[in-house]
This record gives sequence, structure tokens and C-alpha cells, in this order.
Amino acid sequence: MDRTKGRSGCPRWGRWAFWVVAAALGPAALAQSVILDDDRLIIQDASATTRVEIGTETIVEAIEIRVLGPGPDIQALINGILDASAAKHYVIRLGPGEYVLSSGLVMKPFVSLVGSGRQSTFLRAGAAIISVVSGADDMALTDMTIENSGGAASTWTIFNSSASPTIARVTVIASGGNSNRGVYNSSSSPVMRDVTATAIGAETDQLNVGIHNLGSSPEMTRVIASASEGIVAYGVYNQDSSSPVMRIVTASASDAGSAYAVYNRSSSSPTMTGVTATASGGNNNGGVYNEESSSPVMRDVAATASGAVGTSYGVRNKSSSPKMTNVTATASQGLFSYGVSNESSSPVMTGVIATGSGGDTSRGVSNGAASSPIIMDSVAKAENAALTNTGIHSINSSTRVYSTLVVGGVANDDAGTQCHGVYDDTPAPIGC
Repeated sequence: MDRTKGRSGCPRWGRWAFWVVAAALGPAALAQSVILDDDRLIIQDASATTRVEIGTETIVEAIEIRVLGPGPDIQALINGILDASAAKHYVIRLGPGEYVLSSGLVMKPFVSLVGSGRQSTFLRAGAAIISVVSGADDMALTDMTIENSGGAASTWTIFNSSASPTIARVTVIASGGNSNRGVYNSSSSPVMRDVTATAIGAETDQLNVGIHNLGSSPEMTRVIASASEGIVAYGVYNQDSSSPVMRIVTASASDAGSAYAVYNRSSSSPTMTGVTATASGGNNNGGVYNEESSSPVMRDVAATASGAVGTSYGVRNKSSSPKMTNVTATASQGLFSYGVSNESSSPVMTGVIATGSGGDTSRGVSNGAASSPIIMDSVAKAENAALTNTGIHSINSSTRVYSTLVVGGVANDDAGTQCHGVYDDTPAPIGC
């Protein structure tokens, strides 16, 4: 057969625009041989033969496969690579277009999938599949938009299970399932840079999470994570001893029964630097919620909650003791609005601006029973509530306040609060 021509006898690159170049010298490009037979790329080694349907121009050069448009079976290309290693890292490069998948892609170590840009290359679920891409160690997923709206009960767009790939310059969208997760990391520590992850669901949905870390500690830099609607919405959900490094992360949650932009639970203690966390429109909202022995390091964080039917929390600490430095925590328009709420918690708060505003009851810092926070060089402010404004409110807690501006006064039911160098907005010194 003349492999340069199609069935009509016309040159393949003229009539069909197919072009496959296989390296003939040196190490095999994919295995022992790569040949073109009509509309199939045949990858063959000593034990197996893989036939890949070609639907558009495909170029094979050494350790790079260039797919210039939708058509080829991407999973077959991945499966056909048999000798990938740390010394031989393959790249499958996808050209512009919409690649509709009937089943999820399962990646291999040392085989990366690279698009042509978020606005050019799209991977989309064309059926009810749980995850569009399952990652692997030592590979990268970059420069594309990936969407799962196929309608599986659990709809995850990128799923990493005991796998730590690099994910960079990728937009991720999950919707249409009973639970939707943009990126779901289980026992994994991927590197995530310049990633936007969104989860959207209807009111009957159980859970929507932009990025869910379960026993995982990814490196997250310049990440945008958002979730909306459903019974619960989390922008970033860190669970079960997850300790990600979060740098320049924007997280948001809205319009759900409970909406928390960053939720740290079950001994999860991320390092949060330059994080903006915003929650709105739920029954209970929180910019950052630290629960069940979760004690993150929070530096240069802005946490905002507004519009809750029940309680809005800028930062809510429950049985947790974070270290909060240069944190702005603002709560407004809830029935109860608490800038920082401590429940059985003992955070160290330095340079914190905590503001509660509006609603029936507003508190700058609310300290519940068995809490022993330390507040230094900070501002605790409550204003515009219909019933009660309290700058610092403490119940059965040993609160220590140093060099802090308190607007709205100090309420302490058992004289357990100690104040040194505390002033109101007059300014005049006040005691506890």
C-alpha cells in the first residue's frame, strides 16, 4: 500500500490533511514501530499492537505527539506509550478544538497532556462519567479548559488518587451531578499553579467544591476556587490532615445552605498566605472555617462573609487554634455577624482587623466557652446592629487582649478577660 495516499489515490496531506511523521532512527518513538495504515496509527511492540483511529492531522516526532485537532483516540495514544520514564518524558500536545470524551482519561507517569491554551483547547465529558482526567505522578496537565457536566451522580473534573501531577494554566468546571468537584485530590500532593476551578449545582445537590483535598497537601499558587448552590458549597475544602501550601489563592462560596470559602476540617492545617476568602448568600456563611483541631497558619488573609440568613463569620474557629497574622476578617448582613468567632479555640491573633456589622447582633470577636485567645496589636469592631454591638464578647473564656482598639466595648461574663493597653475609638483606655 502507498502510505502517502488515501483511499481515492489523492495525496493524504492534500485530500485528508493527515500527516504522521515517525522517527526511523534512534530510539523508537512510542514502542518498536509506528506506522500509518489508512486512517489508523498502528503502535506495535513485541507483545501488543494498538490501532489508533486518526480523525485529523497527527504528528509523531520522537517523544512528542502533536494532535492538531479533535478526532484521535487520546486514551489509545496514552496507552500506546510503553517506555516512558524519568529519562524519557513524553508529551501529547493537543491543538485547538473541542475534544468530547465518552470515557475519562487515565494518565500515565511521565506522559503529559498539553493544550494550546485555555481559550483554545477544551476537554469535555460527552457522557455521564465521574472524572474527565485521572492524574498520575511525574506528569503535567497544562494549557486547556476541562469540563464535566455529563450528569454522573458524582461529577469530578480532575481526580488525583495517590497521584501528584503538575496542573498549570488550566480552567476546570464541574456541574450537573449530585456532588460536584472541580479538582478532587485524595492522598495526593499535586503542584497547582494558575488554576481556576469551579463547581456549580442545583439546590438539590449535596455538595459542591471547587477544590477538595482529602488527606492531601498540594502546592497551590495563584489559584481561583469557587463553588455555588447546593446544600453545602466550599471554595477550598481541606479534610483529614490535609496541609496544603496556599499562596495567592482566591476562594469563594455562595448561594448554598452553608457556604464556606475555605473550610479546614479534621486536623487540617494549611499554610495560607495572601489568601482572599469570600462567602455570601447562604443560610450560614464563613470566609474561613477551622474545625476539629485544624490550626492553619494564616498570614495576609482577607476573609469576608455577608448576607447569611443565620450567621455570617469572617473567620470561625471551632476546637482549633490557628495562628492569625495580618488578617482582615469581616462579617456583615447576617442575623448574627461575627468578624472572628472562637468556640473552644485558642488562636493567636496579631495585627487582626475583626469587624461585625449589621443584622440583629454584631461582634468584632466572639469568644465562646473554653476559648483562650490572645489578641495583640489588633482592631475589634462592631457596628450597625439592630440590637447589640460588642467589640469583644467573651463567655467563660480566658481572653488576653494587648495594645488593641476595641469599638463597641468589651462584654465579659466572668471577669476572665484581661486587657492591657486597650483603647476605644475616642481614644480612651478601657478595661475588661
